[in-house]
Amino acid sequence: MRRGTTPTLELALDQSLEGAEYHVTIEQGTAQLDKTEADCTLSEDGKVITVVLSQEETLALDPAAVASIQVRYKLDGRAYATNIVAVRVDDVLLEEVI
Repeated sequence: MRRGTTPTLELALDQSLEGAEYHVTIEQGTAQLDKTEADCTLSEDGKVITVVLSQEETLALDPAAVASIQVRYKLDGRAYATNIVAVRVDDVLLEEVI
């Protein structure tokens, strides 16, 4: 993921989240960005979450550290969490929103 861009993250899951409440959390150090189902798009089969980050959100990330991404969801009264995925954060030269 590169800072200052608007990346589209596609998160593939083992089961359908159709009808589930879910959160996509991106964490780096003490900073945390949380996206809910209102901020995301779910694929037709319910197994892929797509979320787009803003320039402001990616510029807030530190290029010297890895970001962690996890999906937590509640389905049929049970709570689940995916494995945490580490994503490298690459820098940009221009430190502003264009």
